[in-house]
Amino acid sequence: MSPRKTRWRALSLAVAAALSHSAFVCAQDAPDTATPPHQHKHHQQQAVNVGEVANNVVTQSAFAGRTPLLPSQKEIFHSGISSKVLSRAEIEAAGPAAGGAQMLSYAPGVNVLASYGTGAAKAQISIDGIKQGWGNPKGSEAAHSIAVEFDGIPMNNPATGLWQSPQVNQPSLIKGIHVTYGPGNPQNRWFNNIGGSIDFVPIQPTAKPGASVGIEYGSNEFKNVHFDIRTGNIDGFSAILAGGVSSGNSFLGVPAGTTLYSPSGVVLPSHSYAWFFKVRKEFHTGDDSFGAYLASGSAYKPYDIPVNAASGTTINGFDDKTGKPIPGPLYSQQTSGFYNAAPYKIDSNSTWMFYNKLNVDIGSATILHNDIWYRYGHRLHNRYASFAVGAPNTNEYNDPHSATYGDKLWFDSNLPYNQIGFGGYFIKSRDNTKNAFFSSYPPYNANRFVPNDKYRSNFLDVTNLSAFFQDRIHIIPTLDITPGVRVEQWQLNYTPYTTETFPEASKLYPKGNQAKLPADSRSLSAVEPSVNINWRPMSHLALFASYGEANQIPAFGGGGGPFQAIPGSSLSLEKGQNYQAGFKVHVRHQGFLHHFLFSANWYFTRFSDQYLP
Repeated sequence: MSPRKTRWRALSLAVAAALSHSAFVCAQDAPDTATPPHQHKHHQQQAVNVGEVANNVVTQSAFAGRTPLLPSQKEIFHSGISSKVLSRAEIEAAGPAAGGAQMLSYAPGVNVLASYGTGAAKAQISIDGIKQGWGNPKGSEAAHSIAVEFDGIPMNNPATGLWQSPQVNQPSLIKGIHVTYGPGNPQNRWFNNIGGSIDFVPIQPTAKPGASVGIEYGSNEFKNVHFDIRTGNIDGFSAILAGGVSSGNSFLGVPAGTTLYSPSGVVLPSHSYAWFFKVRKEFHTGDDSFGAYLASGSAYKPYDIPVNAASGTTINGFDDKTGKPIPGPLYSQQTSGFYNAAPYKIDSNSTWMFYNKLNVDIGSATILHNDIWYRYGHRLHNRYASFAVGAPNTNEYNDPHSATYGDKLWFDSNLPYNQIGFGGYFIKSRDNTKNAFFSSYPPYNANRFVPNDKYRSNFLDVTNLSAFFQDRIHIIPTLDITPGVRVEQWQLNYTPYTTETFPEASKLYPKGNQAKLPADSRSLSAVEPSVNINWRPMSHLALFASYGEANQIPAFGGGGGPFQAIPGSSLSLEKGQNYQAGFKVHVRHQGFLHHFLFSANWYFTRFSDQYLP
């Protein structure tokens, strides 16, 4: 990429680069400035003078300071679980076109599968082999087992567990990323932490005012414009407004000589945007903040490139009138090459959310925290072409959406030999599975309103209640033991609505209705124990081990699925049991090592009772 940025932006990046430190692979570069748990968040927002610009106005980087959501090296070193913090340096290394998945590729143990060079397209990520999201045309089983947060607020759809990477598509908005391997501690767990969790922490309000603007242009016609404006502290109030818009083409084109073009011709474009606003009020005993976030990404989805050609599958697809292949070279790696693929679908994923975060010192060395939020998510997968054009399901209009709100209340108490965390949350969600398969070609001449093939539009209402308790016991300075337990309960209520959504199709094509079962409900519950140990026999060495359990409901939605085609009485919770053991080395300043943290561990995860559609 060839960024062209304003003087303020260039200055802030130069200072950030000058202050950053690096090690290798697992090295963390967050400074050891962690505030103890009993102190307030507002004490952690420190002003940083980065010098003077031409007009002698003092500015401040939006990435200065640290929030409690990004643990320090010392906190990670003393923890009995495995985690990683990706800093601004690593996020910027992913490039201005990076989305959430591409940023995560810098974390050890995280794998990314995608077919695009920009963050507008969806991708599949995995942590130690446990998956989240979709990244290839055939999908992947159980790809909903990693919890994803934005500023500590859950982004997953509770009914499906899914999160799509285009929901985070502007790296300029992200201050840091906290990756936890395995279920983690009960206090930080949501409803699908079997594989781990990812928290995208956005840039925060700062003590002093400032602003930055960035413009990038790069290969494959990539263009990006982003900004942030910070008010600084005004009578205890501080706010930030930031956003960005991107567009660009995939590194994939269409096979040379094909007649099966995308609606955009020989290129596969993508578009994305994200906007973020946060205002914080600091007071004597704590702080209160309000945040809002809106993001969307849209991109083409190509077919897999077959290594060996399938008989009758040409680079030109099928004739929509005869249903026979259009003459041409067979579609394979030999004819398309590594960088050309046949397009067939446009995927769009969007979300908007707003939330409030309250932190209050209530005395007796106890902090009260309360998060309340609302989130709306929408997916639109529009398949406009297929090799089998003569089939009844050439087209697809997948239009599901979900609405979620919740509240989490918990307390942190700092006692002489214990750090206790306890509380709970409730989450309510309604998910709609709307999808229509049809053929707009003869002899069907159908459309998404009256589909001639399979179709569905049903609701699942999810109520998730959780209570948790954990105790970090540190009787001696070199040993921390953290036992914990979490109790979860799910209430699932299913309502078929396909006939009401597709009344004409229900009469003309009744066999296509995927809502085979009547309204139903199901109640599920689980107890999730955990324990982790951290022992520091030497000042620079820590040995750690942990065990944790997590549960989740089977994914609702695609292919009919639970309640729609499978009775609710047959469902059980999916369960993950995670074991870890390893060591950590931490050096603040010694010899050639500065802010150095290295971690290595063995892990074993047993994933049982999976529902495989």
